[in-house]
Amino acid sequence: RDLTRERFADSYFAGPSTFYNELLTMSGGTNVLNKANTRVLTYPQLSIEGVIHLNPDVILDLVAGHGYGAPSKGQNIKGQWDLAKGVKAVDTGRVYVIADSVVLRPGPRFPQIMERFIRVLHPDVRIQK
Repeated sequence: RDLTRERFADSYFAGPSTFYNELLTMSGGTNVLNKANTRVLTYPQLSIEGVIHLNPDVILDLVAGHGYGAPSKGQNIKGQWDLAKGVKAVDTGRVYVIADSVVLRPGPRFPQIMERFIRVLHPDVRIQK
């Protein structure tokens, strides 16, 4: 999505048959698109109204890190989600922005991505290395 905008723009979401869906499941989460009673594309693009309709408990917003088109300090990615008032994740403060290019590249670092998912999905769980 366009991160230079001050408000939410249509975004791409990980569908049921994706790397991120598998990581989310292994991390103890459930992809809200798995529950959708419609045929879902691999990475569907949703408007804010689509997100409101799905009403997720948690939102993981993955964006590139510094040097990969990441927004400047002054931009508030998390604040863009304020348009989705009424969505459980927004109303309960469970929107998490993970700004690191590692999370956008499936590969051998998937344990790092999974650890980040676990930390936000289960904040009371202690991870031992």
